[in-house]
Amino acid sequence: MEPRADSGFSPAYMLHRLDGALLLQAGRRFAVLDGDRFVEHAPLAKAVGPGRTASVIFGAWPGAVFAQLMNDAESNANYQQGALYRYRSNRFQLIKKTGPNTYYEGTYYPGDGRLGALIWANLDGVVQTWFDVLEGSPKGTLPIPAKVDGGLARIGIHAMLSLPTGHLFTSGPDNATPEHEIAIERWTPGQPQSVVELPPTPQGTHLEAVSLQGVAKADVYLCGKLVDSSGSAPDSMYLARFDGKSWGRLDTPGIGLDGGRPLCQATADGALWVLIAGVNKPALYRRQASDGAWATAPIPQPGGTDAWSSTMQFVATAPDDLWLALATEAEPARFVLFRTRPVGAVLRFSK
Repeated sequence: MEPRADSGFSPAYMLHRLDGALLLQAGRRFAVLDGDRFVEHAPLAKAVGPGRTASVIFGAWPGAVFAQLMNDAESNANYQQGALYRYRSNRFQLIKKTGPNTYYEGTYYPGDGRLGALIWANLDGVVQTWFDVLEGSPKGTLPIPAKVDGGLARIGIHAMLSLPTGHLFTSGPDNATPEHEIAIERWTPGQPQSVVELPPTPQGTHLEAVSLQGVAKADVYLCGKLVDSSGSAPDSMYLARFDGKSWGRLDTPGIGLDGGRPLCQATADGALWVLIAGVNKPALYRRQASDGAWATAPIPQPGGTDAWSSTMQFVATAPDDLWLALATEAEPARFVLFRTRPVGAVLRFSK
């Protein structure tokens, strides 16, 4: 696909990867990936309606799609109020109202055919997390997040990975450690209690901007930015892999952050895509599962004196199929979609 801009879509966009579909959200407008192009889905936009914003959309398309809709008039920087809805028959049906500053993080798969979600709330600095079932029987075991004194969630949620097998991983600051180091909390199917562990990092460093990716219980990745706590060394790319038993660091040769942050996506063939975002010249890499070798994909520049803004997102829909969404810095900003496929050892953008 050649890069293209749609003047009808706002630069304030978001890609939502659902089971069975890829949605593009631009403000209150939506489009669904149909083959090789996005087709606007007016019923979904109409269902959101005026005065509301879809803060998160998750689930399975089209039969089990859930969205948390925030009321614009009742939301400000310190307080947000909304509700959880299910999209059915071209309209959103109210499931439950959500408390103040309560957020649905994304889909949770118990591994027994049910569908649920991870929820977290921040009330006066007290962060709590819990899981809920939205599709299927409410009976059955659910994960119990670890806590510290006062009922505070031990792990502040920055990233989540839920596999269809029921294996579950979350990551974020560990409130049980003095420095609130990034930790990982994981559950095995059918077990309510979790295991909390620190990923391997060099002494004098800490992690930021983490994400969890993977497609199998013994092939899970933690991506992030490794920061020198003294500030004497530049930030670097961090990558660790869970093999089903423990975490081990992986090499990331030649991947510089240049002040940006890594965004990662795993695919069904075991490969890992890494986008260095937040820089004027973003870079895209792919790690092969077979030998751990890295390939790189040059990203076209917007042309002229314009540059890409720090607003970037990408989603892999298949092992060799990735959608990259960028916006330009110049006003009025242009929103551009790229699609890429690997060709030999070098990744190139195809029409």
